[in-house]
Amino acid sequence: MARAAREGPARARREHGLPTALHLCDEAVFRSLLSTAYRQRLPLIENDLHEYDRIQVNINARKRVFADDEVVNVYTSLACHGARLILQQHDGTTKAIETYLSSMALGCLARSAFSGDVSVLLDSSCGRGIAPDTWAAPVVHAGQPLDTGYAGSISPENIEVVLDATQAAVRESGTAGGRYWLDMETGVRTDNRFDRAKVEQVLSAVARRMPAPVAA
Repeated sequence: MARAAREGPARARREHGLPTALHLCDEAVFRSLLSTAYRQRLPLIENDLHEYDRIQVNINARKRVFADDEVVNVYTSLACHGARLILQQHDGTTKAIETYLSSMALGCLARSAFSGDVSVLLDSSCGRGIAPDTWAAPVVHAGQPLDTGYAGSISPENIEVVLDATQAAVRESGTAGGRYWLDMETGVRTDNRFDRAKVEQVLSAVARRMPAPVAA
């Protein structure tokens, strides 16, 4: 996405406090990160990093271009510049994510996981919008439940089924204290345009499952 197109979401965040995430997908951006020493200037994206609440790293999504150590270096470089990361997990990143998490001190990991600085998006279809055969348990590393996202063909039409399945996965894993969330893109679009009515359908389905507030 060109800088001019990215300015709209960035402005909405500044003016209205709208939570936003920048998705990094382009191979050239990752190669730039790998060619730049930690804590030095990031020539392609340095001005964007702090315009968004989180940075989602969609690396090796379409094909395995980068080795595991390179993926870890991309994560580390972004984190060194204060980026709050969403790590897209699939066959091309699972080992690198485990290595990256293992490099963090457990105290730091605990603080980061609960503040949202480290999130893992379970996306086995690599952004293709294909539902998994089963919905996995939230990610746990060294006994620490991480902020976990679920992706894969989620829409208003199947949101009730997905909520049942993900809630069951959380309950059966014994990680009910962790946070998890659902990721949707095409499922809340009509003719490739963001559809607020579909978003409202999803939010209504989620709200019906929320516990009623306790009277004071």
